[in-house]
Amino acid sequence: MAERESETFASRLRQLMEERGETQASVATAVGVSAQAVAKWLGGGQIDEKNLRALAQFLQTNHIWLQYGDEEIERLNLWRGVSKGGCGCRANFIMRQMDVGLWDFDIMTREAYLDGIAIHLFQTPGASTTLDDVWSQFFPDDFDAFRIFIVNAAQSNTPLTIRIRVRRYPEKWYQMTGVHPYGEQSLRVVGTIAGSVPDATV
Repeated sequence: MAERESETFASRLRQLMEERGETQASVATAVGVSAQAVAKWLGGGQIDEKNLRALAQFLQTNHIWLQYGDEEIERLNLWRGVSKGGCGCRANFIMRQMDVGLWDFDIMTREAYLDGIAIHLFQTPGASTTLDDVWSQFFPDDFDAFRIFIVNAAQSNTPLTIRIRVRRYPEKWYQMTGVHPYGEQSLRVVGTIAGSVPDATV
């Protein structure tokens, strides 16, 4: 069955551009591509990861929502009962209010992308980093569990969770949720890291 227009990357991009009064030319300038490239995206063309993240930052929205829509956000349980009214930037707003960080790992390339909350927790120098840099921020006792979690999540269409500690806050436990994005061919995992959860020994 064909993807409904309301569920496409192109339609979400068009929606955000209209809400913000942006033109193909203004988006192209902000992202660093040609106006023809923006026209291609609006026509249903593919966008690479670097441009997707730049586009989402410019439009002040969540790059996973922009690429995959509400269903992917819902699979990661970001709504948690909160009303879904409003524009695409609601995912960012909700995560900030609930102290939820977002991460995006590519197992094959070892690349990692983190939002502001995740950067703070993992103490990385910026949003674009490596999986090894993130890995180094866990306690050694959790390394194997994290490795198994990432490998399994990269092959799962159902969100998986793990409780883990980070070096920055050794007294707390955090819950990480990860899932393989629909339609992705690579070994990629997107997910969240959220608040303090009960000690795993309780």
